[in-house]
Amino acid sequence: MIAGLLGDRLGRKPVMFACVSAFGILSLVSAFVASPTQLAMVRVLTGLGLGGGIPLAIALAADFAPAIAKARFVLLASLGIPIGFAIAGFVSVRLIGAFGWPAVFIAGGAAPLFLAPVLMLRLPESTVLRAAPPPPRGRVAALFRDGRARSTALLWSINLLNLLTTYFLLLSTPAILHDAGAGPSAAIVATTVFSLGVIASPALASRVRPSRRDPGSRRATP
Repeated sequence: MIAGLLGDRLGRKPVMFACVSAFGILSLVSAFVASPTQLAMVRVLTGLGLGGGIPLAIALAADFAPAIAKARFVLLASLGIPIGFAIAGFVSVRLIGAFGWPAVFIAGGAAPLFLAPVLMLRLPESTVLRAAPPPPRGRVAALFRDGRARSTALLWSINLLNLLTTYFLLLSTPAILHDAGAGPSAAIVATTVFSLGVIASPALASRVRPSRRDPGSRRATP
């Protein structure tokens, strides 16, 4: 939420660069913690960078997408999250087996730090923000006015419960498999397979064509 508001005011490019850099630096720090408590604290801070960078990346995809395919571009851009999760899961199995668990955080931190200068040099700033006037105040409150309160509350609830379900599955699956006697590598692979379904759903949804509606008629064409 904070990164989205800052991106509208300061520009998506510098805020995204800051989020990616923070994610990379704190991932590297995670490899050198001395206790589970320190690891938990650093991972929370790392999640702030990751949580800020994802919506900015999707917003940039929407800004540069053609008007007739904006929704499709957003869906395809969101595929990067589960694809990265799946690749990282399979790579982590090899890294943990060869070098131990800190290698996962070193690799996960080096990759975004390598990418950050490329983003700063090559990523264009959103032309939508240049052409648009400064965002008005009270935009969140406007979502609950003029009869939009019920729809806003339902959309927020659906997204919140969807994310909670996803994260509960991802977090509980390794623990359940460990209690059942599976090794760390098997637990990582099993959790990674979950992301394959997440990849398939937006890929299929992006190919669905929306129904055409006649602006001059109240009836929708099936």
